[in-house]
Amino acid sequence: MKKRPAAAPQILESVTAPETCRPSTPLPWMQWQSTKDNSQNVANTSNEFVCEVGKIGDEDARADARYIVRVCNAYPKLIEALRKQAPDHPLLSELGEYAYNKEPEAAHV
Repeated sequence: MKKRPAAAPQILESVTAPETCRPSTPLPWMQWQSTKDNSQNVANTSNEFVCEVGKIGDEDARADARYIVRVCNAYPKLIEALRKQAPDHPLLSELGEYAYNKEPEAAHV
């Protein structure tokens, strides 16, 4: 498997207060390959495009798409389990979520 060159991470958006993580495209997501433009993509089950990950034949892109799909589809279950088993776990607030028995923190401006 070929290695990708290391690239500096890019900050696409700066968030000053925790925000609840929700996809704009409904879950569940799936891997989807488009032979029209030779792309490896992520889409929801209604075939609504979510994002392009790479080109067909790029095994790294295929693995990335598989990872994105698995993690995004598991995210709601992770939050639910944390809320039930460890409602005060710091990971909830780090992810921008809150326990059922707590109100979300006010946004800091």
